[in-house]
Amino acid sequence: MDIMRKGRVIPAFFAAIAAVAVCLFASGCLGTGPSEATKAQWKPKFVGTWDLQEAKGDSSYSAEDLQLVREMGYDFYLELKEDGTAALVIDDDKTSGTWEVKSENVATFSAEGDTMEMKLADGKLTAEEGNKSLTFVKSNTNKGSSTTGTTTPAAGNANGSSTSRSGSENSTTKVDLTPVTIADDEVCKIVVTSKGEDFTGDPGYSLTITNKSDKSIFVTDATDSFSVNGKMATAYLNVSIKGGMYADSFMYFTRDELGGGLDSLTAVEGEIEVYSDGDFEELGHYPFRM
Repeated sequence: MDIMRKGRVIPAFFAAIAAVAVCLFASGCLGTGPSEATKAQWKPKFVGTWDLQEAKGDSSYSAEDLQLVREMGYDFYLELKEDGTAALVIDDDKTSGTWEVKSENVATFSAEGDTMEMKLADGKLTAEEGNKSLTFVKSNTNKGSSTTGTTTPAAGNANGSSTSRSGSENSTTKVDLTPVTIADDEVCKIVVTSKGEDFTGDPGYSLTITNKSDKSIFVTDATDSFSVNGKMATAYLNVSIKGGMYADSFMYFTRDELGGGLDSLTAVEGEIEVYSDGDFEELGHYPFRM
């Protein structure tokens, strides 16, 4: 599956992985186990950051699928710390809890009253129940305190934080535009502020997106809705914004597909979609014409 070319797959992608995790938490079991001294000897091989390598369930995602999504600025990992705390991170969704060594090759992760059992074999840490599984491999990077993107409270809201993600880095070659408002309702406000090229030379538009609701939203391009100068083209926009906050994002098209850079960005039409970030209920469709 080509995840990078299907804007609406991204929210479903997160939901599918989260659903597998929920099933695995519900299936975990606890036992008495060895002495604390013996557990301490086994503990170092579990401690660290574990990157999600594969997810299987009603939908399955390979290492290649996950890498494509990571290249868009998202991440999925399990953090097992020396002090016994742990976190399962699926993009902006972080489930915090504790973990414990149960045997030489088994550990458990407990959160919110549920427990997930994980088995270590061949350098991979796997939680599995029936046809559902999450497989992790150890990372060379400690991601436990890292953040990605920039966040800003919306006007009148001095509190809160968020992580803004988009399909590409912000524009590095920029042409300022008279601001064009794409959407302005009770859900969000979307304003086009400039057009330009990013560091790879891909052209696109800089957007300021304000979440006017009190819940997190997910903003993306509508699949197969965009055209440039009369030719169908793929737009890349994926950003999560917490309630009452705004994000500066860059919606881009690939230079290869358009056959050029900024000069080829003419007569752009399409649609932007907004979902609730969690249950992915559709909140709005907004025509984009530049």
